[in-house]
Amino acid sequence: MYTFRLNIHSLSLLLCICAVVCESAGGRDRRCLYEDGDSEDLSIVELNTLLILDPRVKKKSTASTTYKGVVLPLPQYGRYYKKSEAVLVITQYPKGSKERTLAIEGVKAKGYVPVSTRNIYRLLELDEQGISINDTPWKVDNESSSPSTDPWEIKFNEIKEYKRKYG
Repeated sequence: MYTFRLNIHSLSLLLCICAVVCESAGGRDRRCLYEDGDSEDLSIVELNTLLILDPRVKKKSTASTTYKGVVLPLPQYGRYYKKSEAVLVITQYPKGSKERTLAIEGVKAKGYVPVSTRNIYRLLELDEQGISINDTPWKVDNESSSPSTDPWEIKFNEIKEYKRKYG
């Protein structure tokens, strides 16, 4: 059993991962209990994203930056935030607050998300509706903006680019 503490808005909750669910929808195969009695099934990606909010856990990168007084952690997985990571960073500030508006402006201005502010608001709206945020690559001009880290795909793309240039 693994437990960690979430600090969301001004709330502090203890989350306990208590079971693995075999037949789960959408990869949500970890049964989690909160100290207030609620339970929910979460995916590994969602749990890793929530782990950002645990003050007791040493992060991969503890570095952060500020934008007009709002603290923005550096992206943990490369150049950009994952979608769920961006949502968690922004939603740590109450909806309608000046800090939340600055957080949205900040992630865009710092280049942590490669999409428009409107698309960030759409993502937040999905989260508010309870729709799971899939960490699919960001789409910009119909292409994935986050380059692959798979060495085979990188080599394949290099060969493809070479053939395109030199025939």
